[in-house]
Amino acid sequence: MRLHYFLIGFAFSFFLLSPLKSDNGVHQAIPENFIRLPRLVIPVVQNSYARANFTILLVVEAHGREKADELRKFTPRLTNLAYSDIYGLFAVVWEPGYHINLKELKERLVRRYNEAFGKDMVQDVLVEIIND
Repeated sequence: MRLHYFLIGFAFSFFLLSPLKSDNGVHQAIPENFIRLPRLVIPVVQNSYARANFTILLVVEAHGREKADELRKFTPRLTNLAYSDIYGLFAVVWEPGYHINLKELKERLVRRYNEAFGKDMVQDVLVEIIND
């Protein structure tokens, strides 16, 4: 009788609680006014030592489809601007136990992108993943 309950519990957990289909790192399609940047792995370097690593996945939201099409051509530059800005920020402010202020980080990146590509090109920067 106990085996019966075990099998029912196993079937329940296997079929209902676990995902039926894993995306295996494949990203879903996003709307046309969004630009997904490659995953950024950013080391925190202080006094010539790597203190930590952060993994960040960003999505840039443009002001409309036309501006997104323009920006999409510059994806490597968008990625480089994000990497250099975050790398420099972490080198200055990081300490053990530091937590990223996402609002401030997003505002910095929007300001940086609009300075580089023209006013009102980027509406927002979305943080999909951040691991420290």
